[in-house]
Amino acid sequence: MSFTFLDHTADIAVKLNATDADKLFQSATLALLAVYFGRESDEPTTQLGATTEQSLRLQSEDGTSLLIDYLNELIYRFDANGLLTISLQLTLIELGSPAQLEGHLISTRYDPSKHFVQTEVKAATHHQVEIQRHDGELSATVVFDL
Repeated sequence: MSFTFLDHTADIAVKLNATDADKLFQSATLALLAVYFGRESDEPTTQLGATTEQSLRLQSEDGTSLLIDYLNELIYRFDANGLLTISLQLTLIELGSPAQLEGHLISTRYDPSKHFVQTEVKAATHHQVEIQRHDGELSATVVFDL
């Protein structure tokens, strides 16, 4: 599971790479945290504090839309409830049409005295995003609107 930042003119683009759909969404979770905190790796996030667990169920028209909807759900939960999602435990993921996921989000409460957010994210966009399969691997490029 991995991600890399790509050059982008105004926003932030991230390339996700994984061996399966579960790991692709895990990489997306870590990439969003890296955008918030200005990190350039998928280093462990255990130092962020105590965690809570919340159920999540999403359905979208296809796998690409599901990825964007998932990231926007994480952004919403941070903006509206002050929850930073640090991990995803999936019980179901299907990238077909329709696509769906079920599982649990592991989150920590945002505390400005402990967590220095360097970049505020408005949304994950549909701009040029597509989940691709190549040699048994999955990849996707996601652009975050800042």
